[in-house]
Amino acid sequence: MIEVWKDVKNYDGYYQVSTHGRVKSVRYDRILKQSPNNAGIATVGFSVKNRHKTKAVKTLIAQTFAGSSRLKEIYDYAKDNVERPKNMSRLNIAKTQANEKPIRVIDSNGKVKIYDSATVYAKENNIRPSTIVNVLKGRSKYHKGVKFEYLEVE
Repeated sequence: MIEVWKDVKNYDGYYQVSTHGRVKSVRYDRILKQSPNNAGIATVGFSVKNRHKTKAVKTLIAQTFAGSSRLKEIYDYAKDNVERPKNMSRLNIAKTQANEKPIRVIDSNGKVKIYDSATVYAKENNIRPSTIVNVLKGRSKYHKGVKFEYLEVE
């Protein structure tokens, strides 16, 4: 597929995105480094007139090439072929592994329950798994009076 560059919506003359999923600064004529956000999605940082924004690359592709009959083909190509930071795939794997270990939940009354994973508890209680993982990893002591611990599996 031939790489085609187009101006990013609302950033005409400042930034461009390509059909290969790369983003470049027009002013400095260089490719921007892509970094993962907390969800592991590739993002780039924009700065225009001292206003800074972080945008998801897949959103930029969708907005820029909207209406193109080849949008799905462009998005799939970018997803599979763009060089990502080495830690991006590891981040997703590490996050998934942390969310899938069995956990012990201790509520404010001292009642203990066992769950298959942080994800299972999160779905049942309508909270984000990352909140639970923060307690499990010691970044927070409790979440709303509830303590979480990894269950030791032998």
